[in-house]
This record gives sequence, C-alpha cells and structure tokens, in this order.
Amino acid sequence: MQIVKTNNLVSVVAMSNEDSTYPKENAINKQPMQIAKSSSTSSDLLISCGSIDTVSFFNVSAEQGILQIVDHNSTVPVESGTTISATNPSTFSASGSVDLSVFSNGDQIAVYGFQNSANNGLFTVSGTPTATSLTIAETSLVTESAGEAVKIVRFNTSDCVVNQTISFSFCKTYTDYFTGQSILIDKYYLQLTDILTDATMRVQITKSTGNPSIGLVFAGIGRSFGVAQYGTSKNIEDNSIYRKSSNGSLNQVIRPVNFNATASVSCSRQEAIGLENLWKYNNSDYKVFVLKPSNTDGFISQLLLYGKIERKPAVTWNRPDRFGYSLNISSIGGYQS
Repeated sequence: MQIVKTNNLVSVVAMSNEDSTYPKENAINKQPMQIAKSSSTSSDLLISCGSIDTVSFFNVSAEQGILQIVDHNSTVPVESGTTISATNPSTFSASGSVDLSVFSNGDQIAVYGFQNSANNGLFTVSGTPTATSLTIAETSLVTESAGEAVKIVRFNTSDCVVNQTISFSFCKTYTDYFTGQSILIDKYYLQLTDILTDATMRVQITKSTGNPSIGLVFAGIGRSFGVAQYGTSKNIEDNSIYRKSSNGSLNQVIRPVNFNATASVSCSRQEAIGLENLWKYNNSDYKVFVLKPSNTDGFISQLLLYGKIERKPAVTWNRPDRFGYSLNISSIGGYQS
C-alpha cells in the first residue's frame, strides 16, 4: 500500500478552452467536486510541478486523456526570465540572458508566466528563431510587456519522460464496446520510474460529445506503508436525503457519495513507525491512498482513494519481523451520485 501525503503541484499555469465558471485552478484545490471544465470537447491543462513520482486523477468526466511530463533537469531547452514579452499576433521577444535561438522550427513549446492567459499555453514554433525573437504558428497572442517571470519549455513528444494515452472508458469484451456498454472510469494513477524535482505536466481531457472536466490532479512523492491483504473492503456512503411525503411519494435531495475503505495491512517495523508518524503529524492533510499500486484493466481505480485516516490505526506485532494494522480511510469531497 502506498500513501502520497502532499500534492506537490505548484499551479495550473494554462488551460485551453477554459470554462470560466469552472476555472483551471479547481484542478489542484482540495475538493474533487470543484471541477475544472472545458467549454469545448477537449482541453489541455499545463501544470507546473515540484517533486513528484506519482500522478493521480480524481472525478474525471472524459472518454480519453493524455498525460505528458517534461523534466526540466534533463537536456530539454528551458528559457526563463523577466525579459520576455509577447506581441500580437504571434511573436515572443527576449533580451538579456534569455536565448530564444535554442528552439527550432516545428518545436512545440509550453509558455507560461504571462498575466494575459492568451499568452500562456502550448504553441508551435514557426521559422528559425533568433536569440531575441521567436515566431509561433498560432495568431492568438496579446501584446504584453516584459516584467513577469515567464518560462518557455520545449515540449516535443520526444522530450517527454512520461507520455501516456489514457482511456477512461473500460470495456470487458468486444460486445460491450460495439454495443456501447462501456464503464466510465473517473480515477487514474501512475507510478513514475524516477523522482522529478522540476517539471511541466500536460493533461489533456476529451469527449466525443459534451464538455470534459477533471476534479483533482494530485502528484507527489509516494511512500510504501506495507502490503494490503485480501479482504480489504470499500463501501459507498450515499449522502442524499430521502423523505416520504404525506401522499406517499418519495422526495429526494441528491448529494455526493463518498467512498470509504477498510484495509488490513502487513508491514515492516519501519513502515509501522512511519504510519504512526504520519498519523501524529500529517493526518489533517488530505492524502492519496493506493491500496494496490499496479494497474490491470482499470482495476486500480477501485483501490484508489483521496481522503484521510478516519481514526488512529492499532498496530499489532504478528511475527518477529512483521507488523500489521487495520486502516480506516474516509474519502473527502465525494462524487456526484
């Protein structure tokens, strides 16, 4: 079992086709029900990352997705500074130590840090840049003077240390697929191969019809706290209110449901000590709980929770080198029933 105690995403720096009623900032706040939503059938979110080795999504309403991450500590060109400006319709300019000639014709670049949201996002380099000027294929830039801390990151597919295509629609058989009997999965989890300390993440969500949305992107450092045993259970708590009126009809006030779990865990002495410290010093923080850190046909979504430990776990000494405990997890925020 793995627990990710802190969300180390810094900010959602850009979102294409953003619905202003459900802004991009909602994607990394603490409440999965407060969604970031697209105003079209597809949106790209660019997210600035701190130290991470896991990525989780919650309350996703989409059919397909893409997760890409570029590591700034690799050989990928990254230029940043307060001397970068934008000029309508398609030019970035720079001075001082910023060198825009490190980018090439056809490169995809992630740009963020400008005050005007039109100047932040994914763009394609057009022509050969000079040290002080770079032209993009898009014609959507708004003139903005230098002064903000702006970052430009090359974001070609070949630069990505993570490049995952995600299906949020799970079909057990071909018959299910062709008859439209797919199951929509609203969670996602990925364990990275390395710890990234400075990175840019792209999350794309799409729907064939309607507006896709995402409730929470949570990325941080995962730590093992033992192995969940068979018999671990998850239940659904419906918070809706049902009242029978005088004429016998049933009135319903729909409220979100919560997923809670009880896990029996076998662990080492060090993992038991770590769990006690987690309870003492970090239990008020919302965390990601991965009861089974592997992915088989979407099964991980059934064993992935976002919430907190409900009550102090009682640790028992089972064998000379093994301990055990029962963990009660209560999800936070809930999901629409």
